[in-house]
Amino acid sequence: MINACVSHELRNPLNSIIATNVEKAHLYRELKTQLSLVKVDKDCCRDIIAKLLNGNEIQESSATMMRFMVQDLLDMA
Repeated sequence: MINACVSHELRNPLNSIIATNVEKAHLYRELKTQLSLVKVDKDCCRDIIAKLLNGNEIQESSATMMRFMVQDLLDMA
């Protein structure tokens, strides 16, 4: 019973991380499209894109780690 509760509490943040990754990927694509259409400071936009990519990498790493934790808990149950 406790394993089910703990795994449930881990899955909720995991789903949030995954959803945020999807949103950031969409923002990255939108920014890339806008950058190609508008004359703007490209260095500034490159910095924003780099930050988005860095955030996605961190979140992907966290999501992967949490997924393994949940799988281990369920395997023990």
